[in-house]
Parts: sequence; C-alpha cells; structure tokens
Amino acid sequence: LLKEHSKASFLLDGNHCRFRCGDHLSTALNNMMQQIEICGQDFSCAGIVEDWEALFAEQGICLQQVRKLPKVTVNQMSMRLSASISGALTSCGCNHLPTKLSPLIRSLFTSLKNEQSYQRRRVTCRYIADLILKLYENDCYSKAKAKLLENVCKLACEEGAVAHSSEGATLAIELLIENVSRKKMELQVFKPLWECFIPLRERRLLGGEWSLGESLFFLNVVSRALTTDSPSFDAILGFSLN
Repeated sequence: LLKEHSKASFLLDGNHCRFRCGDHLSTALNNMMQQIEICGQDFSCAGIVEDWEALFAEQGICLQQVRKLPKVTVNQMSMRLSASISGALTSCGCNHLPTKLSPLIRSLFTSLKNEQSYQRRRVTCRYIADLILKLYENDCYSKAKAKLLENVCKLACEEGAVAHSSEGATLAIELLIENVSRKKMELQVFKPLWECFIPLRERRLLGGEWSLGESLFFLNVVSRALTTDSPSFDAILGFSLN
C-alpha cells in the first residue's frame, strides 16, 4: 500500500513507522510462528493488521481507503520496504506464504535489479535463495518455483543487463548452492539450474536454451559454492574434467 499510493508514502519518513517496517515487523512475524502473545502484545496476523491500522489512524488515514488513492512510481524507500516485507514473509516458511507469489517475487526482483546499496542487495539475494530452497522443499508452487529459478539463471548471464543485477543473480545462485550443500540435497532436483549443464553433460556446443559458454559460466558459479561432501559433487567434478 505504501509503495503504490502517494498520500500514504509520507508515513515512511516517520521514525516510528521506520521502526515498525524494520525490526518490529520482522520480530512480529518471527514471534507469530512461536506464540500468539508476548508481554501482552498480540503477534497474530490480526494483531499485526490492527497495529498498522492504528499507525495509519495516527496520521489521519483510513487504511481501508488507501487503495483508492492515486498510484505513484516506485521509489527507493518503497522498494526497500516491499523487499523487507517479502523477505520477512519468506523467513516465515511456506506455510505462511500467500497463495499468489507474484507480488512477493516482483518486490524481490525489483530490489535485485535496482538496489544500489551492495549490503541491501546482498540481503535481497539471501531472501531469493531462501525462497527458492523453501519452494523446492515443498510440493506446492511447482510452476512458480521453476519459473523463479529460471529467471534468476537468465538474469545471471543476461547480456546487456545492469552489472549489479547480474552479479546479484549470480550471488543468489551461490547462496542457494551453499544452502543445498548444507542440506545434502542433489542439484538435479533444481531442474532449471541443472539444465544449464546440458552442453557439458552431452558434450555439444548447443544445449537448447543454454550455450556452451553459459554452461561453463554456471559451472564456475556452482563450483565456487559447492562443498566436497555434496551428493552432486562428483557430477560437477565430471563436468569440469570434460
């Protein structure tokens, strides 16, 4: 709401609102998974909504009327707010994700492509890597998880892409591989990424969607993050030897 509507966006300038958008929101979402009430404060979904309604009311804005206000272009502050909320939801796990993931993924990709701060962009990369892993550990969202990983792979080696966005996508893949290695999962499970190695696996210059050069690029990325005790280490080593 704050991202899309001009009249409400001035709330982001308040220290109280910034606190709620940052540490307060993350703490609330994390505690919501553990217990409903702590020290008399309600951490349920309804409690968080009421908290925000009170915040808007303090500024003379009815939350229910905000959607009717004129929409504005996304700015840096609203982009960071959206990415933080999407990351907080991702941290809660698949059971707390919305049915439709498009808005959440869009917020993370907007941050990945446009965030100028390296530290903030790295946090976004962590959120994306965590989201991909959580989706692949769950039987739901089959189309969304494949499309998400495919888009990250395309952005990582996209010609003409802004340098920091392709570097961010590459970092997201490395962070994903680190998580996969710790959990002793096979890379073959992540089909869009595994298909990047088709030219190396079949020893041909063209691998359908991916070229030999792109396949070597992904081999380099994966090799940097993969541990020797990973179930897929031998397969990746074989690609390197070929």
